[in-house]
Amino acid sequence: MVDAPVQLRCPADRLGALPQDFERAEDTQLRRRYAERAGRVMGLGAETFNDGLRAVYMSFAAVLWFLSPLAMVVGTLAVIWVLYRREFHSDVLALLNEPM
Repeated sequence: MVDAPVQLRCPADRLGALPQDFERAEDTQLRRRYAERAGRVMGLGAETFNDGLRAVYMSFAAVLWFLSPLAMVVGTLAVIWVLYRREFHSDVLALLNEPM
């Protein structure tokens, strides 16, 4: 999760450092490669950040082991339910699934 902010900041820095006339540049292949590379780095950063958040959520359930095994099982199921809802039934997903 420490690497994710760096991965998310790097493309923003690259886009902010573009020359003023980059949009009018004649080399469309260069522009496309530049944008694709920034997009891939941004996607990897978002994926890393998401993995780190999931690890933190699951650690909450693991800490419940100190109370009892049953508490850990219940906590794990609760975390899985929350993650399932956020992954497959979120408002953002509904918005992305709307036709354009």
